Amino acid sequence: RFASLGAWIMTTPSLLSDPTSSLAELTSTGVVLPSGKQATLLLTVPRDCIRDLIREGQADWLAVIAEVGDEKLLPELMRLVTAEAPSAPADGSSGQERNVQAVMSGLQRRNADMKAILQGDHLTSFVQELQDHAGNCATGNILVLWMEWSSEHGRLLHSELFKDKTLAVRAACAGNLEVLKIIDSDGFNVRSKPGGCCSPTPEAMARRKGHQDCIAWFDDLKQYPPPLQFS
Repeated sequence: RFASLGAWIMTTPSLLSDPTSSLAELTSTGVVLPSGKQATLLLTVPRDCIRDLIREGQADWLAVIAEVGDEKLLPELMRLVTAEAPSAPADGSSGQERNVQAVMSGLQRRNADMKAILQGDHLTSFVQELQDHAGNCATGNILVLWMEWSSEHGRLLHSELFKDKTLAVRAACAGNLEVLKIIDSDGFNVRSKPGGCCSPTPEAMARRKGHQDCIAWFDDLKQYPPPLQFS
């Protein structure tokens, strides 16, 4: 293990351009680092290195870490890739989506028991990052992606996500129609007030903010009975 992994990856073009070959090299004969040390497979990656890869949009390397990195890294990797976007302004949320999708691909190839890995404080802190995307129209698709992933893993995140009773109000306030649609279809009651008698319903919030696509969707929703509620 060596602390300079982040700097080594970020300053070695061959590693950035071909992560798969680089991984094969690390796991076989190893490579000689700039310091002169010989390195073989390195499973533990410093948090700063993960952040550097996220900011640089190095989605392929994030997938490699998700697939073969130390299991203890996975909750933090998932949280960071959900919380932070690439630093390039032109990349924006699409770059963050690529990073998230890359991590999901790595996790799929790993075929790990995610329920055993993602629990307790790790699950709570990760879900809190997800919930924040409900109120951000620019990044709402990050929440949608992870909810789809959760459905493929036995609704692993749903119960914790739905503890936030303001989720639909936050989405409606931001005009996050895709978030409203997926939480509704997955069993969250998007029609009820999250608090006391004076709190607005999600529909009322959408009307207050003038989000016409959300208003039209709420109007259409009145034709159907409320969805079954899941835990």
